[in-house]
Amino acid sequence: MDMTIWRWTVVHAMQHAEQRSQRLWGGDLATESQRQVFGQTLRRALEEAGLSQRALARTVGVTHNAVSQWVLGKASPKPYMVAKLEGILDLQEGTLGRLLGYVPAGVDDKALVSVIEAIEADPGLGERERKLLAAMYRELKRQYRAEQQGGSPGPRAKQAQHSP
Repeated sequence: MDMTIWRWTVVHAMQHAEQRSQRLWGGDLATESQRQVFGQTLRRALEEAGLSQRALARTVGVTHNAVSQWVLGKASPKPYMVAKLEGILDLQEGTLGRLLGYVPAGVDDKALVSVIEAIEADPGLGERERKLLAAMYRELKRQYRAEQQGGSPGPRAKQAQHSP
């Protein structure tokens, strides 16, 4: 079989399976507001990680358009992909998943709300304050991990330790 025809057949079969799955399972189960909050949180996490949408797309094996749709709140990734995103972006398990109504296996429904979720949910914070708090939180987590691994917490932490 010609490689072009074979590739088209595989792609077509995958698209058909996805469409059938969406018909059977109702498609995207997340609400529009859930997707919007997810997209905002994903955008901030990308900024904090210093990753572009294209870099994330390459890392997780999806198109740039898919990541763009997630960030814009127009679509949401499947649960397995959300878990992959959390790992790549160094987020606490369930941080992104709970925003879409996904509850990770083994996690109680009354699980702790992550710091990032609390920051996103606080109506008293503006965009600038959310970014600042999220950046501070991630830096503190990074320093803590470095200390736990026996490494140095980094120059910023040393400077803060010696300040009056």
